[in-house]
Amino acid sequence: MKNGKGPYKKLSNSAEVAEGIRMILTHPSGTYHIVTFDGSGIESMQDIKGKKVYTGPKNAAMYQTGLTLINGETGYKPGVDFEVLDLDMKGGEQAFLDGHVDVWIRPAPLGGALIEQVGVSRGVRFLGLTEKRYEIRRHIEIHERARPHGRFDSS
Repeated sequence: MKNGKGPYKKLSNSAEVAEGIRMILTHPSGTYHIVTFDGSGIESMQDIKGKKVYTGPKNAAMYQTGLTLINGETGYKPGVDFEVLDLDMKGGEQAFLDGHVDVWIRPAPLGGALIEQVGVSRGVRFLGLTEKRYEIRRHIEIHERARPHGRFDSS
């Protein structure tokens, strides 16, 4: 874009526009679903205490986002107030389906097949966040800490 080549050759001010770009692509993973099975005794986020939770692989953003959602809503800390399972994506889903995970947190499109598939075997409950407890700033701060310093300078 900066050199006015490829799809940008017809854009007369491509170099100027390129200077203002901070992000050109994103990968929307979807809405975060906080799922448990009906009959688990878990009816709210507060009930996660002492339970096994899967939030994603430890090297994935969804892992930290899931922990942030829990902490922002309840103040609970992983390893202290609840157990976090360290599994890959498919393993986490399978562990939930097999009953080895009490709460499964997963981003997916609303109405997506992944979430629908989980509910086919038996009833599920979706846990929500209360407006007064969750602060989106916590989510933003996590991503600021995860960003490599100087790599995405917005100045």
